[in-house]
Amino acid sequence: MVHLWVLQHGLWGYRENLAIFQQILQASLEEKVGVDNFYILNSHVNEYKKTYDGVDGCGDRLLEAIQEVVKLYHDNGTPFTKVSFIGYSLGGLINRYVIGRLHVQGFFNDVKPVNFVTIATPHLGAWQFPASIFRKIFNAMVPVISSHTGYQLMLQDKAAFGIPLMCNMVDPDLPFMQALAAFQNLVLLANAKNDRMVPYCSAAICLDYPYSSTNEPVAVNDAYPHIVQPADKAAEAAAITQRQVKAQATRKSGCWALGLLLVLSPVVVPVVLVPSIVYMTMAGKAHYCKTKKKIQQQQDPGSSHYDWLEGPYQPGLTSSGSSANLATSKGAAGPGKEGEAGADPAAATASSDDVLISVTGQEGGSKGAAAAGAGGDASRVQADARSAGVAPAGSDEKVPDEKSALVVKEGIVQQPVAVHEVQELMANHLNNLPWKKIDVDTQELNAHAAIVCRRKPYDRNRDVLDFLLTQLSV
Repeated sequence: MVHLWVLQHGLWGYRENLAIFQQILQASLEEKVGVDNFYILNSHVNEYKKTYDGVDGCGDRLLEAIQEVVKLYHDNGTPFTKVSFIGYSLGGLINRYVIGRLHVQGFFNDVKPVNFVTIATPHLGAWQFPASIFRKIFNAMVPVISSHTGYQLMLQDKAAFGIPLMCNMVDPDLPFMQALAAFQNLVLLANAKNDRMVPYCSAAICLDYPYSSTNEPVAVNDAYPHIVQPADKAAEAAAITQRQVKAQATRKSGCWALGLLLVLSPVVVPVVLVPSIVYMTMAGKAHYCKTKKKIQQQQDPGSSHYDWLEGPYQPGLTSSGSSANLATSKGAAGPGKEGEAGADPAAATASSDDVLISVTGQEGGSKGAAAAGAGGDASRVQADARSAGVAPAGSDEKVPDEKSALVVKEGIVQQPVAVHEVQELMANHLNNLPWKKIDVDTQELNAHAAIVCRRKPYDRNRDVLDFLLTQLSV
């Protein structure tokens, strides 16, 4: 019985980004099941600019790599009997696409799907509510610097059935969600703070940001100091006070680095940051134009890149003219926010590990269901303005009025309000699955890199990966 473990890095990444995690995972598996009973495939087929090719383009390459190693082991007389996927950042979306394709091929009829793990993955896309100039620039630049992948992350692409790929991937009638539901163990990790690449709400599949200056992330297990919960959810008040003091002291030490960066900003910005942005912009635009032209030249006018999906399947989610139609189509019961009736979180307290994880329920959301098809209702948008834009509670936000509620036009989700509504829909469907949700506070300025110990200095956050191992089935 051989267990295949598939690791996939993120945007602009390399397999080395997950090298430390691979070493930790391998040592743990060797101890638990023996060296001959598992194989770790740390993907190298989507490195650097190849991640510009979109979730589907990267997924197709990863699928081929998986098929090659599966055939090799089968021919050697040791076929895989189990499979697990661990995706970091964009890698989580790539893995979600791949398992959909494997599901169509009947792969899971013979190979048991065990663990599906995402680490700082933008499940709700990269779009942020445009409450500040930084977020407006961020939203505008994502498609520019990351080509096809950026358009998909901003819900500005047209995939199967004429709607964005990420909408396809939350449709309960399509193989992506069917495959995801088949996994024995669904785990996600999200950075509570300092993740400028992937907002907390997108990684945690939630609509409300639970942390604030009065509700700080607090560790509830001394063995894993970077695994946290909001202070108001933690159990022992006395222990909270002690850990907050310790955490605040650690954060103060990090302020020195931030202060140094601010002092050097007059040099860093023009010398490093601006050239980097210019280079990424040119590379992204050049890739987009080149590949778009190549696709147009090669594609048969009567065929589609998604023939494998559009042939045997009928979508539950369709675009028939507006975001309201998308949001109220088959299977969309409502927002299903964490902490409300929709999400039905089950927070057991039988052990110290249980209180670290929020587990979403199997039922869809009910609160707000009546408003799911409200389209451009300004009051509804006001109520849920934070959405996946991770605007902290209490922040100053300019919410678009009713006239700003745009529609899905020719399959493209229009910004800004329609994106917010579709993100609600996506969160609702994904939260119908029993995710174990783990919040992380590495207290690093670059939390996105620190959460997987991407480089040697970040291995001081190894407790995050050690805790993740305790949640996996082997």
